[in-house]
This record gives sequence, structure tokens and C-alpha cells, in this order.
Amino acid sequence: MLLNFFFFMSTVFAFENSLVGYGSSDAVLPSKNQELFYLGFELALQKSRLSEDIMSRIITSSVNNGSALGAQKAVENLIANKVELIVGFPTSHEALLAAKIASANNKFAIFAGAGHEDLAKFGPKILTTGESMDRSVTSTLAFIKKNVYGTKGIVVVNPFAVFSQNQADKIKEINSKNFKLKLDFAYLNQNKTLSEEDLKKIEKSNFIFITPYADESVKFLEQFNKNKIDLPIITNSSWTTGDLESIRRFLVQRKSPIYSSSLWIKGSKESLTFENLVRSTYGREAVAEISYGYDLGIIVKSILTELPKKFTSDDVVNFIKNKKCFSNTTSGKICFSPNGGHAERKLFFVKFNKSNFSVIGTN
Repeated sequence: MLLNFFFFMSTVFAFENSLVGYGSSDAVLPSKNQELFYLGFELALQKSRLSEDIMSRIITSSVNNGSALGAQKAVENLIANKVELIVGFPTSHEALLAAKIASANNKFAIFAGAGHEDLAKFGPKILTTGESMDRSVTSTLAFIKKNVYGTKGIVVVNPFAVFSQNQADKIKEINSKNFKLKLDFAYLNQNKTLSEEDLKKIEKSNFIFITPYADESVKFLEQFNKNKIDLPIITNSSWTTGDLESIRRFLVQRKSPIYSSSLWIKGSKESLTFENLVRSTYGREAVAEISYGYDLGIIVKSILTELPKKFTSDDVVNFIKNKKCFSNTTSGKICFSPNGGHAERKLFFVKFNKSNFSVIGTN
């Protein structure tokens, strides 16, 4: 059964067992995309001989009223219902809010793909399946230096979004130390457009590094088309999720490539079993959101089947420390440090085309 994305709290409480709480909000990603993450999460749990027992231990809470603090309310709901393990919250905005509350309440949390640097500062009880911001930025700057002509670039930043601003800060730090690219920064207005002055600066650059989510980029991409700005674009792994149709429409009108990092490659050998499960179970094709949720589900399934039915957050810490890595995810192995924080996993670089992505590198 899928989440009710207006508000849903499970009525099944098995107090003799430790419970898992899956949460989300629509502060950044719309509910239709959040539902895809849960679809993958549920799929991984259902494909288990103990699926009925496992699903009875899952509580869900989603707040979809557009509030920036929706994730805070969702995680408070989960804690009020005695969950020991908190999961979901796939965007950095949600994950940071949830991490603070989970940590304050001595709960273990695993987030689905969030990448903000500060998620590594909460200690061993906070994990994310996303790559670290340091690795993402370092790999992307190295990719630019190797694959994109010229050294003069503009970094587009949404100063009102924590994920985008965190990238921008990391780009400044890492570029000044290791790459020495000639980067300038253009900051979005509150209406998510760029000033005429910034557009003129972009016209004189060799490439554009976009840090906001794809959904946040539609208006300034339209400005690029209107001003006939057609330069190579480099983005982050969040661009493989969300409203990609707007990106497809943008592609039709330009000649220069769009590159992105990605945590999942459709059609890869590691992903085929997962993709077949999505088709046979849901009668649809897999997308990145479903893959992120599925990977999270693989980890949670392992915790619920390998630990005693009643466990504490400290038990999960020790389990992760001993287990280290989880196999059979959509990109192979996902490993974690005993200190918590971001996952160690494959990072791909892809080029957008009109119907999909083509892989051009792996880090």
C-alpha cells in the first residue's frame, strides 16, 4: 500500500517489536516524486520471505502542505509513535531537519540519497545513501577539467536552498585548493531567475555549473533559451530525479551538452534485477527515485531480518559497524563508515539525450 501523501499514519503498532518510521514532506520535491521513493522502498521489503512481518513494522508519516518545516512535523509524528529507526527524507532540506530531531532523541536514521555536507556531523547514528558533497564536487570539477573546453565557468546558485548553497561553498573551497578554474557565481532571485547582469556574464563563459535541483531551474533555463545562451552545462546527481520533462524540452532547443553525475544507471548489470522487479510488480519502467528508495529498502530489510525483533539505536550502530557494506543494490555495493554520514558507492557521469542518459565515466 502506497503512502497517502496528504497525511497518513499507520494504525499497526507492534510494541513488542522495534518499529521503522518512513517520513517525507513536499517542501522541495512534490508528493508525486516522493511517492516514487516509497514505491522503491516498499518493493525491496516486499521481496522477502518475511515481507508480511517486515511491513507490519513500518509506520509512515508524510506532511504535504508546502511548509518548509514539513519534515520536522513528520519526524516528530514518527518519534511520538515509538519508532527506533527513522528512514526516508530524501532531500537535503528534509534530511537536515529530520537528522537534528532524530539525533536529539537518540534515534538511528538513514536517509535516501541526501547529500548535504552537515549530515556527516551527527555521528554514527545518522547515515545517508547519498554521496558526500566533498566527493561529488571534487569528482565534478575533475570531470569539467578533463571533458569540457575552457577554464572560465559560471556557477548558478540558489541561495535560498541549503543543498545548492552547500555545493557552492564546497566548489569555492575545493576549486581554490585543487583545480584553479576561473569560476564566477550567479545567484538566483527569489523568483528563481537570474539578473540581466548575470546573464551577460554567462554569455562570456565556457561552461555553466548548475547547483539547484532540476525543478528549481526551469525559469532560468527559459532565460537561457530566450537569450540564446548555449554552453555546456554540468549538474549534480539530483538532476536524475524530479521533473525531467522540463529538461527534455530544454534539450530540444540547444546544441551544447548537459552532463550530470548520477548514483544509478538504468540498464546497467547491477540494476537489471531491480528493473525487472519494477516491471513485474508495478507494470512500469524504473526511474531514479524508485532506485534510491529500493536501495534504502535493501538496507532496512537487512537490519530487520538480521537483528533481533527488539533492538535499540546502539544495536544498529554495531550492526552497521560489523556489516560495513550492503550488496544487491541498484548500483552494486553501498558501504558506510562506522562514524556515520555519507555512503561509499559508485558515482557515474552521464550525458543527457532526448530519451535517457548515456554513461561517459565512472568515479
